[in-house]
Formats: sequence, structure tokens, C-alpha cells
Amino acid sequence: MEAYNRVSETPPVGSTSLRRDACLSGEHIDYGRVGNVRRTSRNPLVTDWLTAGYNLFLSFGLFEVSEDWIMVGRGSPPLIPGAELIDEERQLCQSTQVSDEVFHTVCLQLWGVCREGSGGWQMPNPLHAFEEIHLRLPTTSMNGIDSVPRKLPVVPLGISPYIRTAGNIWYRERPIFAPDCVTEVPLPEGNRPRYLKGYSFPFMGTSTPYYELRLNPRNTGKCPGRCAFCHRGFSYRLAPPQQGRVFPPCEIVDSIVREHGPKCLSQIDHVSVITELFGKEFTFLSYLEQLKKMLLECGCKPGISIRACSQDVRTKEGLERLYSIIDHDRYSYTLEMFSRRRELMGGYKGIELVTVEAILETAKRVGFRTIKLNYVAGIDPIRSFELGIRRLRSAGLVDSLGLSIFTAFTAEQIVLRHQDAWRVSYYLRMLEVIKDIGVSVYEPTCFEMGYPPQLLEAFLVPVPKL
Repeated sequence: MEAYNRVSETPPVGSTSLRRDACLSGEHIDYGRVGNVRRTSRNPLVTDWLTAGYNLFLSFGLFEVSEDWIMVGRGSPPLIPGAELIDEERQLCQSTQVSDEVFHTVCLQLWGVCREGSGGWQMPNPLHAFEEIHLRLPTTSMNGIDSVPRKLPVVPLGISPYIRTAGNIWYRERPIFAPDCVTEVPLPEGNRPRYLKGYSFPFMGTSTPYYELRLNPRNTGKCPGRCAFCHRGFSYRLAPPQQGRVFPPCEIVDSIVREHGPKCLSQIDHVSVITELFGKEFTFLSYLEQLKKMLLECGCKPGISIRACSQDVRTKEGLERLYSIIDHDRYSYTLEMFSRRRELMGGYKGIELVTVEAILETAKRVGFRTIKLNYVAGIDPIRSFELGIRRLRSAGLVDSLGLSIFTAFTAEQIVLRHQDAWRVSYYLRMLEVIKDIGVSVYEPTCFEMGYPPQLLEAFLVPVPKL
């Protein structure tokens, strides 16, 4: 696997490197290749849709780009390499155990997908999310178990080389998957985002539709975790169209029974609380206790597993209370990344790693035997990931990883992806590190933007079965 070590820390910067001074002064800049076409413009950033947000990124000096990369110009998105890079990485992967279908599944999460007949780039408001599409792909099943569908952004024509048409995904005028293997999963209630209803059953449409109940009770648009990479349609950047509020447990349960019938509750094996941060430990834990009580009273199994991304819980007393609520000995912490934490997640969620380590150590002391860290691949330099995860593993502070691949759902988020992370080899190198230190990958079938399960199987990373 030495081939995958060719991922560089910093790609070479060519003569077309984007310079902040040139952008602000109006100097003529070459905007790089889009396919075989070169774009040039005179200071478009001063007047186009990305002025404020993009100049903010420039002011922090977050990136430079080489001549092989598309730069931000009027009407074109930032930092999207051409299809030549896909072909180069594809040739590299052909010498490994990675199939074309798995390779393109990863690329779909990086580039998104276009719909046949949709319009081109129209200089959108950078805060407005791209349309979501949820697809069941043959590469996302594992051990005979279907995963949750892939959640992908539908981007304007010309941005992605992948086209959704004729019941398949096409790349360079050829279908990627076998006929009739790609299924679009409709969003609930007439395309109403599921995070506006407080809950979802992500395995709906599989043989175990009620395997997991995923709850999103807090929907205010005022999340104290200010994650620049958040894929929720409404977070701290945009308020929801309805009045922001927290769904009471009784209201969520009533809605589930009304829409799916009371028998579905007894078929639920796992309840995952994945929501806006509450901002207060006591408030979050109180809600969790009420939720568990309500679910058990209404017909859920006595031994039902309650999972929670418990970022709000940080004190010894709070962790002890959490341990008594969830009834299992695995502690889940949403780490997200190792570098630029405060910059990209804000002060509340982006706490320093030494503070994170202290929380994890406390979790071990109160009784949690294992620690699962949720991590978003694609924003950190690969070196930051490797150093960070090895440090936590050597300290006994990580046993499994809930892996997601960063997917941009707004125009402004595209610049967050590390330049190396456009390469599939970046993600393969990450798997090599994970395998080397003996950390398992936590239930990959549950992650709508996770590593394709068949990729994990190919690289022999330990994967617990459901």
C-alpha cells in the first residue's frame, strides 16, 4: 500500500496560486482549468456572491491552490478539481482491491451528483443548501445487510462529472452500476426535510425498517455548535421556516404512532439522539431521561439501546448520570476533527484536544469501558489525523470510530475540504492507519455519508456486525 503514501501534506503551488492581494486589488488572475477550458476574470470576488465568506477564508490564509485546481471565479464553485483527477486516482485504485463501483461511490460524496436537465451554476446564495438526494447503492450493503441510503448533494450541471439519469449514475457517458441497482429514497412528506419533524427511520425501505429510530428533537436554528461543515438544512446559519423549538418526547412518540402505527415501537432496537446541541448539560440529560421513560411506557423493548451524541455532557456528575440512562458501557463523543477545531466549530464545541482527553478519561473513570469517536474525514490533513488518532489510541481513549466522509451541501462549504481529500487515496491511507492501530469502524451501515461498507470489507478493517 505504499502507493497511497503519495498523498502529500501540501500540494505544490503553481504560478496560478490565488493571492489575496491580487483579488482585492483587481489584478487579472488566471482561474485555472475547468475540464479543458481555462477561466479568467478581473477581480470577480469583489462583486460576486462569495465576497464576504470567501474573503474571510482568504484573510485566514486557509488555502492555496495549484494550477490543476479550479479557483473561485464568477459563476464557478471553489476548489473543485477536474475529472482528470478522478481518472488518475481510478488508475491507482485499479491496482488494489477497490472496485470501480466502490471508487465512484466515494467520489460521489466528494463531487455530488447532477440531475439530467438541471441548470448550471447560477451564483447561489452561499448559505442556501443544495438539494438532497438519498440513494441506495449496491456498494453500501454489507454481510447481506442494507445500509441507510447515501445522502448526496444535487449540484448544478458542470460541477460534478456524475449524472443521475436513466435509473443509474453515469460517468463519462457510461453507467457506473448494474441496471436497476440504484434506488432513490424519497424524502418524507413531500420533500419536507426530516429534521423538521423531529425523527426519522433511516432504514426505511430495507428488511428492517424500524431497526433504528433517529431523533432530532431540537430544531431552533441556534445550535451552540457552530460547525462550518454542518449538513443540516437549518443550523446556526439559517433559522428553520417554522418557529424554532424543542419537540417534547410525548409529541414525537405521538407522531410516530400516528404515522407508523403503535406496533412499530416494539420493533425498534436502537434509538439515536442526533440533534442540535442543547448548550447545557442538565437540560440535555433531563430530556434524555424523559425520552427513555416515554419510549418504554409506550411499548419499546425494555432493553432498548439509547445512543446519544453527548457533546453537552462534560462533568463527572453529568457523565455518571448519562451512564445510568443509556444502559451500555460505550461512550460516544463527537470529535469531528483534530485541527482548526475552534475556527471551524466555534468555542463551545471546538474545545481544545487536551480538554477532550480529560472528558474521555473521566468517562472511563465513571464506568464506560469503550469509547467511540465520531469523525469527519476530509477536512484534516492526513498527518493531523494520524498523529491525533495514534495519540488517543496510545492513551486508551479510543476503541472505535464512527466514520463519515465530509460532503459539502452549500457552496461555501466546498473550500473546507482539504486539497488532498479530493483523492480517494486520502481515505485509503486513513484506513491503513486505523487498521494499524487496531481501532474498529463502528456500524458503517448506519452512516448516510460514511465509508462504503464494501470498501471497509476490501481493506479488512474490523467491522462489527449488526
